[in-house]
Amino acid sequence: MLRPLGSLEEFLWLIDQNRPVHFALAAQVQGPTTVGRWRDALDLVQLRHPLLSVCIETNGNSHPHFRRETAAPIPLRVVQQNDVAQRWESEIELELSIPFNARQAPLVRAVLLHEANQAVFILVAHHSIADGLSIAFVIRDVLQALSGNPIDLLPLLRAHEEILGVTRSDAVQPESSKESNSTSPARPATYLRKEDSRPRIKSLRLTPQLTGRLRERARQEGTTVHGALTSAVALAFWQTNPEFKEEPIRLCSPTDTRKLLGLGEDCAVLISARVVAIEPHASTAFWDIARRSMAGPGI
Repeated sequence: MLRPLGSLEEFLWLIDQNRPVHFALAAQVQGPTTVGRWRDALDLVQLRHPLLSVCIETNGNSHPHFRRETAAPIPLRVVQQNDVAQRWESEIELELSIPFNARQAPLVRAVLLHEANQAVFILVAHHSIADGLSIAFVIRDVLQALSGNPIDLLPLLRAHEEILGVTRSDAVQPESSKESNSTSPARPATYLRKEDSRPRIKSLRLTPQLTGRLRERARQEGTTVHGALTSAVALAFWQTNPEFKEEPIRLCSPTDTRKLLGLGEDCAVLISARVVAIEPHASTAFWDIARRSMAGPGI
């Protein structure tokens, strides 16, 4: 056993049992590579980040713990086909439709869309072990290893609230008996899982010039690019779902806490969040919503 799950890690683990919340990031790489080099790079990076080798188990008190499996390499599915850059959306759709079994390590898997002079690398992670920035860091590490750069090992981080100095009253230590290594406890509330459906992914690429103009306009309006995106989501929801036009929309905005806590670029759940209710009877002007979406309290 490595350590108990933190509060947010456990929350994401529980949600995943009702509806999968795993996620994926993709990187397009130009230039010749080999599948063998990708495999070696992925193995090195798995050693760097401890949570890339874990599963989740419960002890006698049903409190979940991370357990490390050193003999469980990250699965790598290889797709050899021309025009791989056109296939990544459908491959992510497929991966998001396949849930993880939290009792089986590792809680991450990869897809390599490979051809002679380019590749698309997709990394898929269970949300209890990573946030979005984590997987971006892991992909960066894989690319560095692929280029032959040395990869240092990182220690296991404590749970988020422990780093903040908050102690959970229900936290327990893993048992030392053989029972603590048992996989017999069933996943709680498995019966809550709904029928999964394959999501649909549609990409939109913004030019650097448009991105720069959006960033500058957001600053002028007293908000952020994230605020602009949440405003766009709220307005699009009301426009495409008129039956809910009288209902408030609750927007959850994650916030990275690495700089605040003086942490590095580890793979872990290192986020806080704010939830803001956007009322339909308040101003529906785009930038008004963008400002309100960033004004709620953190949780």
